[in-house]
Amino acid sequence: MRIHRFTIGDVASILIPMTHAKTEAMGAFQLAARRLFDIPDAAAVQIRCTAGSLWITLDHDTRDIILAPGESFSTGEHRRALVYALEPAAFALSAPRQEGHLGQPRPLAA
Repeated sequence: MRIHRFTIGDVASILIPMTHAKTEAMGAFQLAARRLFDIPDAAAVQIRCTAGSLWITLDHDTRDIILAPGESFSTGEHRRALVYALEPAAFALSAPRQEGHLGQPRPLAA
């Protein structure tokens, strides 16, 4: 675990304990409220919230993604993702789903 310091100018705004994930580390994870989880390459995983609420942000992306239990997020962009527990939460990391697999929308043949 690391402590990450987010700063504004020369003043520290918040200190958050952060867990670091290696891309090969798939499985289930739990985060206490206000804990941060670092995913170096978000394109390598699908994030599925199993309990609590998660806030996800990608480097250089203005979107904020909030997941409730049963919801998931994946991206094809090779960016770092930060997963923040808005409350005690649990989530699973798995390989991203590929286009064309069962459950994915596909164009109709003409």
